[in-house]
Amino acid sequence: MRIVNVLVYEDVRDTILVGWSYGGVAPTAAAERAAERLAHLVYLDSFIPQHGQAFQDLFDPAVNARFDAAAQAYGEGWRVPFIDPNVNDGRPRTALLVAPCKQPLSLTNADAARLPRTFILCTRKGEGPIDAAIRAAAARAQEQGWRYRELPTGHTAVWTMPREVAELLVEAAALPAATAAPATVATGVKEAAGLT
Repeated sequence: MRIVNVLVYEDVRDTILVGWSYGGVAPTAAAERAAERLAHLVYLDSFIPQHGQAFQDLFDPAVNARFDAAAQAYGEGWRVPFIDPNVNDGRPRTALLVAPCKQPLSLTNADAARLPRTFILCTRKGEGPIDAAIRAAAARAQEQGWRYRELPTGHTAVWTMPREVAELLVEAAALPAATAAPATVATGVKEAAGLT
């Protein structure tokens, strides 16, 4: 995993990893392999598979069939490109990669389980199966005692409320770290994880 390689080879420590949307899988998986290098995990309106689950396990088989069909039709079978004729704002979008969506997470590292976590739920979105999976992750985060915040916007908070997202990340960075060294914020988790 590229995130772990960056943490190890750059000797990065006391880092806050941030995952957005399906990028929420990346900090969870990275923590399993490099918990000692992390201070906090932040999930921005994210999907969070549990032990033994893959991203695709969070959805009804009909949703997964639509992903697979879109990958075959538009993404050479290995990716689902962002295609929405109603969205033409020039902002970069990343494709959903099919193979990582089918890999179950193995969450057995006790040090990773002890890392502090924050979930930020974007509250203004639809009622579809994808939105329901994010709401379920938010509810589970609250049940498990994670730090919890909400933003009154849709799923694209990084574009619709960038200042507020930044403020919440700075707030997370100001929390006591797992070690005495100052925390740093590592963003661009999807890019670092090779999920773009």
